[in-house]
Amino acid sequence: MASPDAIATNIKNGALQRLGIVGAGNTASPEDSVLAGLVLDEMIDDAYERGDIGFVKEALDDTLVHGLKAMLAYDLAPYFSKPRTADLREDSQRARIEFRKRAASPSSGEPVKAEYF
Repeated sequence: MASPDAIATNIKNGALQRLGIVGAGNTASPEDSVLAGLVLDEMIDDAYERGDIGFVKEALDDTLVHGLKAMLAYDLAPYFSKPRTADLREDSQRARIEFRKRAASPSSGEPVKAEYF
């Protein structure tokens, strides 16, 4: 299993690749990586506060990582003077919906009200 730092780097690089800031197989510049990290942390903190996500980085599967890349790319676009295209917006919205569904599911670790007879 990858470390949380490796997962975050994967998400940041994927988002920057999606925007065309970083070429496939390359890594982000230190400045771009720091900016992407700050936006990623803010995005996750905001989602936790809204109750949209309920996971730890170590538990991310490929679908969630792909979704975080799309969400981060959407949030980063203005910082790099890139357009928020319809495809990027749709992918980001789909990812946010998936996170909300998983956060609301009983397997997310959230308490579930039990009815006893």
